[in-house]
Amino acid sequence: MHSWIICAMCVLLFVSQWHVVDMKRQQGQGRKGKLPKKLDINENVVRMWADQFSRIMTEEVKKFTAYDFIRKNYQMHTSKHQWLPEVVIKKTALSIKRLLQSKVKAVRNLVAVAERASENHTFDEQLEFDYLNNKKLLSDADLLVMGINRTNPEVVRPPLPAHTTKPTSQPTDSNQADDSDTNYTNEESAEEANLHSDVMLVGVGGTDMMAKYRYLPTVSSPRFNNAAVNFNTSTVHVPTNVYDKNSLIQNGVKWSEALNARMLQNDREIKGLTWQYFCSSDGFFRIFPGIRWPQDNKGGNIDMFDCRVRNWYIESSSSPKNVIILVDTSGSMKGLRMEITRSTIERILETFSSKDYFNILSFNKNVTYLDPCFNGTMMQASKENRQRLAGYTKDMKTSYIARFDKALTEAFDLFEREEEILGTPLCNKAIMLITDGAPEGYEQIFEERNWRIENRKPVRMFTFLIGREVSDNRNAKWMACANKGYYCHISTLADVAENVQVSKI
Repeated sequence: MHSWIICAMCVLLFVSQWHVVDMKRQQGQGRKGKLPKKLDINENVVRMWADQFSRIMTEEVKKFTAYDFIRKNYQMHTSKHQWLPEVVIKKTALSIKRLLQSKVKAVRNLVAVAERASENHTFDEQLEFDYLNNKKLLSDADLLVMGINRTNPEVVRPPLPAHTTKPTSQPTDSNQADDSDTNYTNEESAEEANLHSDVMLVGVGGTDMMAKYRYLPTVSSPRFNNAAVNFNTSTVHVPTNVYDKNSLIQNGVKWSEALNARMLQNDREIKGLTWQYFCSSDGFFRIFPGIRWPQDNKGGNIDMFDCRVRNWYIESSSSPKNVIILVDTSGSMKGLRMEITRSTIERILETFSSKDYFNILSFNKNVTYLDPCFNGTMMQASKENRQRLAGYTKDMKTSYIARFDKALTEAFDLFEREEEILGTPLCNKAIMLITDGAPEGYEQIFEERNWRIENRKPVRMFTFLIGREVSDNRNAKWMACANKGYYCHISTLADVAENVQVSKI
């Protein structure tokens, strides 16, 4: 530290001396150019100045940075410790095991409750159940825009206390309003309010004709990446293409209300849990903690979320499968029918996981593999392969007549070639036929290739009949039913999502 201070002082003195000499030279130019005498500075004096400056700076730095205090505490809290790799790995493995066991316990708890609730529920075709659709909830920002004060009891009505079916004359809670503030229209609405003890009714308009909305109080939680959540209830998301008042949705949402209490209990008992959710095969998605579904319609964006096409749902609800998609590209499949066909193929590909294998063959008078790199073989349903094949469907051209016999024969041959290469039978084999109509059922081909073993049909047949004007569906339906498959008629683009989902393996 002393050395750099000495250097700095020397530079400073040299600059000062040079400046003085330069000034003297300028002043002496008028007096015969005489130069001043050379300054004589003692090196020991400079060293003394540097030592004194250094001591002062060191003391000041230590005083203002608490250097001694930090150093003392650092030495106190540090110690030499030898980490053994085996011990570290063992502890880490044990921590991961405990974490996974806790999550498995949470899932099993939910499964047990869901099975009991579903079994005890009686389906009601006329059921009208007012549930928490998280795309129709109001947030604090919504109330602000609407100019509503959520503390105004005449507009925002607190829910009834738990285990109460009718308004009482005295509030049971200090924050609860009086009778007039809990004047629900009927006993059913009161019972419904009890299901969600933290959700309030928001009235817009006159007191007599008040439109009721749901306001969901939320808090920002670091555990959920600072998302706005409600820890007292779950909320429900329904895909855009599914009618949220459908009887299947209404009944499913009602019996799954039983999951609310279990989710809340899991959250309180099991450390490390984050989101808990339940996805129904009918399409609704129950999530805890409750949230208001993000709405971003800027730039024409539409909510396309559907839990049934998420990888975690597909992989858990179906085992690995081998699928061949046969696409009719005869002359009658042009125009809107081909657009529906492309959309159907994309939807089918969305139901695949990376554990599946597939290929797509188009056929008219000849059979053609869409991807020439996988001519005569199957490919893994990776994201890249699915995207590439979906792109190839845009190049499909319609012409000639459809040779169904050639297409079905090639599909069965492809399965047999794969089994020969692997040396073992393939599991979960399926042929998906997309067409606007089949001239016959091709029973002879199925007898020779799929019904050779009595009471066993290893390849399932799924048929998708495309187009609104199709009148004869007997052959397409027969092929599916005779081969343990499923038949569906897709009339418009709007029908694609729901029909393909129902027919998923």
